[in-house]
Formats: sequence, C-alpha cells, structure tokens
Amino acid sequence: MNEEDYIDEMYSRFTSIVNELRSLGKIYSPHDRIRKLLRCLPSTWRPMVTTITQAKDLNTFALEDLIGTLRAHEVLHQEDKPIKKGKMIALKAYQATQDNLDETSSQIEENKETEEEQIVLTSRRQTN
Repeated sequence: MNEEDYIDEMYSRFTSIVNELRSLGKIYSPHDRIRKLLRCLPSTWRPMVTTITQAKDLNTFALEDLIGTLRAHEVLHQEDKPIKKGKMIALKAYQATQDNLDETSSQIEENKETEEEQIVLTSRRQTN
C-alpha cells in the first residue's frame, strides 16, 4: 500500500490477487490474509498494526472486522493531515439587508420579464 492509497483501494487489489492465487491452487487461511494485510500497510500505520496485533487474537479475528477497523483509523488519519494550500477555496460573504433583498428581488423580476419577452419575440419570428 502506498501512503496516498485508501484502505478500500488496497483491499480491492489484495482481494483480486488472493482470488487469482486461489484459481491457481494457492489458498490462504483468514489468519494468513490478515497477517499479509497488516504487513503491507505503510510505516505510518505501524502503531495501529502493533495495537491490533496485541489487542486481538488474529486466529479468531475476522477479516471484515480488520478492514472496518482500518477504515475507521483511516478517517482519523485523514483528519490529522494538513490541508494543502493549493486546494483551498475562499468565498466572499456579505450581510444581507432588506435593501439588498429588495434589489435582488427586483432584478429577478426584471430577468423573468426579459426572458418572457425574448420567448415571445422568438415564437413570433418562428411563426412569420
């Protein structure tokens, strides 16, 4: 797994590899698959791997539970990453006053009238 990969991407690649190996006759036990998944995680995941291996009995731990645990940790891991400066968007905000709302309403009405006039003119041109 690469640093920028998501758990779901890694797991789908892993599953396809295991399925191809199964079709060739090599079958891995759930325990072996869990150990292989934990070994393929990047070094930033090492504290999580250590926690899982110490807290859980990997012989009885379900693969789906492992993936769920890793997904939950990934969400927390993503929140800790700093936001890239190039990806930020700033929007201007202003406080609406009654005058601004009245102006906006009148502009909307004018636009509707202009659109209706254009539709009428277009339909007249088509009939002539």
